[in-house]
Amino acid sequence: MQQTFSLGPLTLNLTLVLLMLSHIVGYFVLKLRLSLAHYEHRSTILNELVGHAVTAFFIWKLSLIVTETRIVMEQPMSLLYYDGGSTGLLLAAIYVLIRLWLTSRKQRIPFIVYVDAVITWLAAAYGGFTLLMYFFGQGSFVVTITVSVIVFSMLGFQLFLKKTPGTFDVSIRNGAVAVMLLGMAAWAIADYQQEKWDEAQTVYDTVPGIDIGNAAREFTLSSIDGSPVTLSDYRGQTVILNFWATWCPPCRVEMPHIEKFHQQYKDDNVVVLAINLTHTESSTADVKQFIENMEFEAPVLFDPQGKVSKDYKITAYPTTFVVNPEGVITHRYQGAVSYSILKKAYEEL
Repeated sequence: MQQTFSLGPLTLNLTLVLLMLSHIVGYFVLKLRLSLAHYEHRSTILNELVGHAVTAFFIWKLSLIVTETRIVMEQPMSLLYYDGGSTGLLLAAIYVLIRLWLTSRKQRIPFIVYVDAVITWLAAAYGGFTLLMYFFGQGSFVVTITVSVIVFSMLGFQLFLKKTPGTFDVSIRNGAVAVMLLGMAAWAIADYQQEKWDEAQTVYDTVPGIDIGNAAREFTLSSIDGSPVTLSDYRGQTVILNFWATWCPPCRVEMPHIEKFHQQYKDDNVVVLAINLTHTESSTADVKQFIENMEFEAPVLFDPQGKVSKDYKITAYPTTFVVNPEGVITHRYQGAVSYSILKKAYEEL
């Protein structure tokens, strides 16, 4: 599953980009609905929701300070690459609800009107996100079709009626839509988990390669102390292959996460191999000094000729592979990975 994509020298988070695009869809669907209903406060509602949405986004991102205080203190640039996860989303949701309630009292617009507008926005965004994820190869066909048909049928019916937001029948219908969306989200998660389980039961293509399901390509590299390390030495263990360089900003940002994962799981038959792109460095001495300064204890390997990075077709930095105990690639990530991403990948094995 591709989590990122490259745009020139930048590596962007695919899910975050699609999420932003889907909320743009939600905004325009809500704007259309308010316009068709000729609602007198439509500009006020749209402006308030956009303002709160932007603030909620920053709360979600900056809540990383609360969830990963030590890492943010060590690597402030983490705020550019990571977010506060589910805790951040909860804080953002609480903020939006409180702000909308206060705004409704101040402007004398019924709170239910804002709730109605939020449901419309989120329903359209959810439908758009599901379609976009499937288009980029990230979703199930059955889930995508089901969610899209139900969500956009409901929204189409809502637009057709042209009812004023916040009226009793509209609120009841939107409440039903919200319940259905929660049900579909739960079903989508269950369906995805079942797909992952089914995939796990299939026989992997053991031809060496770099794709999920391929056997990880064999290599032998030298560690910091000069001893040779061969990938097959770790057969029977879960191996995290992380390709990185000292000059790469996201590589530096993710190192505390890699180290945290290493410390947490090193006694659970899990090995982290941090493969330095030594052919791009000024000297191995600089790399060793960098590792010492970072207090990075996970095993570091040198790729002086760039042969291994070429074999693994590394085009974006950092890139991380998860290799299961049978030596098969199960996950591949381009861009900075977090502790939670690695933890989730390990738990899925």
